[in-house]
Amino acid sequence: MLGFGAADERGSEKDDVIKDTTLLKFFKEVDSMPDELKNALLKVIEAYVQNYRAKQALSG
Repeated sequence: MLGFGAADERGSEKDDVIKDTTLLKFFKEVDSMPDELKNALLKVIEAYVQNYRAKQALSG
């Protein structure tokens, strides 16, 4: 399983709501894809998030 939503990373339920409707639309579309494709896309997203977090840690 990918590293999204781990218990120590999660905020309140209010913080977990996706507010960007375009992003939500794409996530809903990805959610309906076959598992193999969905998992490949999630790995790409995870890599971008990890890269972003690393840059944030270095700059702050």
